[in-house]
Amino acid sequence: MTRKDKTLRYLEKEAQIITQNETHAVVAVRIEKAFFSRNLLLLASLAKLIVLGEPTP
Repeated sequence: MTRKDKTLRYLEKEAQIITQNETHAVVAVRIEKAFFSRNLLLLASLAKLIVLGEPTP
């Protein structure tokens, strides 16, 4: 089984759509807390989106 297969299998089991409309969906994904410490750049980017909103293309 490849890493991609494992990731997709994990997301199928640990992801949930919270709400959605025609153009957007809110998705919750259950991940290990240690994931954040291993991916601080991702966490910083998510925080920036929360504070500043989506960038204009």
